[in-house]
Amino acid sequence: MKNARYGGFILTFEPGRSEIIDARLRYRAHEVTVTVSSKDWDLLPRELVALSLYPEEPGIDGVGLMERTRINAATATWKMRIYSPVMFEAPIQFKELPRPLRSNWLRSTPINLTRLTNVQWDRLLDRVTQLRPKQSDDVRALETALTLDRRIFPTSDRNARLMEERDAIGMTVDIAGMNRQGILKRLDVSKLGQATSIIELLDFEPVHEQDAIRHDQKIFGSLLRPGMRHARLRSPGGTEVRVHVYDKKTLETTIGIDLLIYQELFNAFILLQYKMMKRSRNASNRWAYRVDKQMRAQLTAMEAVAAIARRKRATTHGLMNWRLNDEMFFWKFCEATRLKDSEGTLVHGITLSREHLEDFLTLPDSRSKAGAQRIGYANCHRYLTNTQFVELAREGWIGGVGKASEVIRKILKAGQDGGRRAILAVIKSPKGIDKNTRGWKTRMTAL
Repeated sequence: MKNARYGGFILTFEPGRSEIIDARLRYRAHEVTVTVSSKDWDLLPRELVALSLYPEEPGIDGVGLMERTRINAATATWKMRIYSPVMFEAPIQFKELPRPLRSNWLRSTPINLTRLTNVQWDRLLDRVTQLRPKQSDDVRALETALTLDRRIFPTSDRNARLMEERDAIGMTVDIAGMNRQGILKRLDVSKLGQATSIIELLDFEPVHEQDAIRHDQKIFGSLLRPGMRHARLRSPGGTEVRVHVYDKKTLETTIGIDLLIYQELFNAFILLQYKMMKRSRNASNRWAYRVDKQMRAQLTAMEAVAAIARRKRATTHGLMNWRLNDEMFFWKFCEATRLKDSEGTLVHGITLSREHLEDFLTLPDSRSKAGAQRIGYANCHRYLTNTQFVELAREGWIGGVGKASEVIRKILKAGQDGGRRAILAVIKSPKGIDKNTRGWKTRMTAL
C-alpha cells in the first residue's frame, strides 16, 4: 500500500558503527537505537528508511521502520529506534538503482537528514522489490505498517472516551513503573469501531482468578460490581496492576472518565477526573475548558468528601505515610491527540489538584472579558505535567489515606449514576520502593 505523498530516507553510518547496527538488526535484538539531528523538524512519529550500512561499498543492505523515542534538548538530537528490519543477504549495489538515485547527496547521515521526494522513494522501493522478489512482500508490509496509526483521536464523543481510557491505563502503568510505551503500542485500532472499553483494544489473555477480584472487592466495595471487565498487568519484578472497568454503558452516552488508583505500598488513593479541552478559534486562547454547572457540582461534592476524609486521616506514623499533603482529588484537562505524538505517548494537558483548581477559579485570570470561566494554557500557566504528576504519585507523595475509601466511593457512585465511567486500578509493589523499575517488559492478562 503506497502513500503517494510519502518520501523516506537512505540512511548511512560511519565505519565501525555500521557493523554494530548491522549485527543488531540481523542477528540480535532486530532493533537498534540511533541518534539523529533534530534540525529536520518534519520527522514523523514513524518513518521508513533504506539502510546503507557500509559507505566503502555503498548499497542498500535492508529496509526498516524508524520511530522517535525522545529528544535531547541540550544537544538538539532525536533518539530514534530502528525496528522490524528486512535485511538482504547481499546488498543491492547503488549501480543497480536508477541513475538519479545513485547521487551521494540523497544519502542521509545522522547529522544531515535528506528526505527523498515521494517520486524518488517510490522508484527506490519498486527497484528494491524487483531485485529482491523473495522479500518484496515483507518490504511492502513495512509500507502498510508505516500508515498504521495506533493512536486515538477524539473525532467523536465515543472516541474521546476511548482516548481518555487509554490515557488512564497509560497513566496507571506509568505510575507503577511499567513499560507504558510497549503496552500502548499493542493497541488494536481495527476494533476501534466496536469496542465497548479500552480493554478490548489491548492484547489480553483470558484467565480466571477470583481471589484477586475478591481482594479488590475489599478495597473498592460496591464499586466493583458484576458486569465489569477485569485485567491484570504484571512485570517480571513482581509489580502488578489490576484494572476494573464497567463497560455495559455505551460509550456514546458516557460523559467522562474517572480514574481511581489505589497503591497498596502507600495505602493511598488518587482520583483523577478527565475533562476534554477545546481549541479556541482565537489562537491566543489555544486549548481551554469552559467551566460548567456539572464541574461546579463535582467540585462541591469533592470538597464535602475531602472534609470527611480529613477527619478520617490515618494516625499511623512511618515512611510510607509521608505525603506533601493529603489531597487525593486531581483533574486532568486534555487536548486532542497531537499529530506528531508517538503511539506510546500520554495525552497532553493540564493536571491540577482540587485545591489548586478551586483557588484558580477565584482568580481574575479564570474569567474572560465576557465573564465566562475557562481553564487553559493561556490563563493557567502553572500546572502539573504528565511527568510531574506520575513521579509524585509513583513515590507516594500524593494521595489520600486508605481510610478515605468509603467517602471516595460516594463520589464515584454519583459520577457513575450521572453517566461517567470509572476505571478502578490497584498497584501492587511487593518489593517496596524501587528506583530502577523503568523498562520492565510487562505481561498483560485478563482476569
